[in-house]
Amino acid sequence: MPRRSTASGEVPQGWAHSAIAGTWLLILSVPRSAPATPLTICSWGSPGAGGALAVVLEARDSRTWLVATLGVVPSDGTVALRGAQSAGGDLAAGVTRVSAPIAAGRRTVSLRYDGAHLELHIDALLVDEEWPMGALCPSPAPQRTAIVRRWRAGPRWLDDGVLARWHGGRLVDPVRSGTFHPAYWRPAGHDTNVGDVMLMHHDGRLHLFWLFDRKGHHAKWGTGAHQFYHASSGDLRKWRHHPPTLRIERPWEGFGTGAVVVDANGGWHCIYQLHGERTHEGSTLKGVWAATSVDGDQWQAHAFRCGGVGDPTVYRAHDRWHLVNSGQRRESTDLRSWRLADERFLPVAGHAAPGGNSEECPCIVTWRGWTYALLGRTGFWMARDPLGPFWAAPDVDPALVAVPRWSPYDGLMVPMLAVHGERCLLAGWVRGDADWGGVLVWREMIQEADGTLGMRWAEDMLPKAGRARPLRIRDSASEDASAPTRPASTLLRADACAFADLPAGSWRLSCRIEPGSSLRALAIAVGADGAQRGGAELVLEGPNACARWATPDGGALPPMPVEQPFHGRNVVIDDVEGLDRPFTLEIICWRDRDGWVLDACIDRRRTLICFRPDLSGTRLRLAAHGGEATISDVTIAPLASPAVSR
Repeated sequence: MPRRSTASGEVPQGWAHSAIAGTWLLILSVPRSAPATPLTICSWGSPGAGGALAVVLEARDSRTWLVATLGVVPSDGTVALRGAQSAGGDLAAGVTRVSAPIAAGRRTVSLRYDGAHLELHIDALLVDEEWPMGALCPSPAPQRTAIVRRWRAGPRWLDDGVLARWHGGRLVDPVRSGTFHPAYWRPAGHDTNVGDVMLMHHDGRLHLFWLFDRKGHHAKWGTGAHQFYHASSGDLRKWRHHPPTLRIERPWEGFGTGAVVVDANGGWHCIYQLHGERTHEGSTLKGVWAATSVDGDQWQAHAFRCGGVGDPTVYRAHDRWHLVNSGQRRESTDLRSWRLADERFLPVAGHAAPGGNSEECPCIVTWRGWTYALLGRTGFWMARDPLGPFWAAPDVDPALVAVPRWSPYDGLMVPMLAVHGERCLLAGWVRGDADWGGVLVWREMIQEADGTLGMRWAEDMLPKAGRARPLRIRDSASEDASAPTRPASTLLRADACAFADLPAGSWRLSCRIEPGSSLRALAIAVGADGAQRGGAELVLEGPNACARWATPDGGALPPMPVEQPFHGRNVVIDDVEGLDRPFTLEIICWRDRDGWVLDACIDRRRTLICFRPDLSGTRLRLAAHGGEATISDVTIAPLASPAVSR
């Protein structure tokens, strides 16, 4: 990717940007047993000195890990966020760490630092990386143990070709390694996540831009160090990885969400939030910036600002381009010069909206005569005109405002919409076992008669299912695996329950539910232990028209969650119509690297998703609270799942 341009004088004051790069190459003979205590196998320099590097083997979760600690001299005014010291090093000492599991035997290791980016490769695979901010000084000759069979080091940057030869001829990118399956996907390796996504349709292909995350927003001393990656597909099954759109090349860089559009001349424009304030106090390198491309593959960033502060979206309507962020709308004819057109386009924090509103990461899409505006955490509106009105602002007649019957927030974070042919698709991420970032998830939108959006699974993007078989249900009188069973259906009496055994891997369950007239709630627990603790429980309440994923409570009806849906744990959705009459229910349980994704589709009109780090058991429990329910046509099918990489 070409080196990006930066305007003269835009380097933050106080930066001591190192012109010295460093590369350390090691051939190791890793013992079969993990060391009882951390073992330093190689070190350059003294701890705390810029350029000091220590490589250590240590035991974690019964495996051997390689941990490399690099010291730099931080620049004055460098900022740390989000508990950085515990996640990736200590800012005050200029310490940055990269680490990964390492198998026994002969291993090829490289550490490469260019003044902004530190990479750890093990046997060609990029297993971890960090983005230190500070100067690197020359380091002396190393001290090493016999585990290090060969080594090389130098104050120079080795290009990919030279480094690949050290690793036997190739380097492997974690984004490109393994199979890209669009549903429930995240990059290979450990501590990798899908962050905020951006969608666009162009020339018959759906383009997915997304923020690559390591360490759950804790990389780069907590500032995030997110970069734009890019993939596209014509049929939604076969995907092409494009070169990254934006990568961090300077210590003060960091990127937030944005939008990608193509102009009438075929030029590509990436409008994004630059987060210089996350790396340096008082930085002027922030706000909405732009990058351009002639083909969507090779990008050039520019040192002009598009106006406003906050993650933007860009769309075209009424022969103009419109940029929306922080509740404001700006207009442009050339995607370069923007003027403020509406200061109260969307409500800012404090104004009433379905589910509240967050101001972050807006998305505005027009589909079948309606324009939809949604924000990254909460806040959803709809209007007949792409310029609104979306909400009852003080100078807007409330009669002109359309109010959706429900919002599309079903447990996903930063949902984004795009029209792809005749379809409208949504993508977002469900938080995994980290503070931020997680697993990529897709939805297909359904437009109700009044414009309200329902959601169902995008079937052509789901993992391939094996042959479905009837699920045999045990009588509610016993949990004993040897108890008599009845195939694929059961009548649940009031306050009674029934059980079934689930496969150990990923699966898809389908059934038909007929609630009785007095049924208060139907609860379906997945993966709880024998005491009905742990796992997750799907609760469907017809009288209250709501559904939720909750934590099993020993067989009692779990309490209503108090957290917002975007947390992705205990999630509730309201205004779920049709739970008091027969409906279909489907559940996918997906084995992820860090736990389990549980995704429900209710009557092919509403969805609800959560993540669990662990499922204690392999039992399904069905319980009727307050009335009867008939559950029939219960089938289960295994899902093709790639090997779990840890």
